[in-house]
Amino acid sequence: MSENNTNPIPVLSKPLLYSRLFKFRAWDGKEMLQDIIPMNNYAITRVQGLENTMAYCYYVTVEKIMQYTGLKDKTGTDIYEGDLIVFEDKTKYVIIFKFGAFGFTNDFMSFIGLCESNLNILQVIGNVYENKNLLWDLQL
Repeated sequence: MSENNTNPIPVLSKPLLYSRLFKFRAWDGKEMLQDIIPMNNYAITRVQGLENTMAYCYYVTVEKIMQYTGLKDKTGTDIYEGDLIVFEDKTKYVIIFKFGAFGFTNDFMSFIGLCESNLNILQVIGNVYENKNLLWDLQL
């Protein structure tokens, strides 16, 4: 009698996909619109002061739509594309999406990937649209 020593194929209980919350914000040239739904160069957003449903939404032409990275800085602030960040050494960087990943860059570095291991030492200090005064040493 021969024994069958083949190992069964393991069954994964969870898919091997990284899941995160997809959120967007948009700059319309005057103000930052939070929690928008992007549609080409438009954004669907709730009318200020009204609650709940999509029935109270309107289209806004936007200059730039920015995606949430799925990560938060050391103070718990959401990190988006276009955010200005600073590390403990006070060096400023801007968050970008490049090569299929989120990362940061400045005049001295082309691109460094953003990962969970550096979140406890970085802080969002603004964004490239609302805080142009912080851009004096960054070439964008």
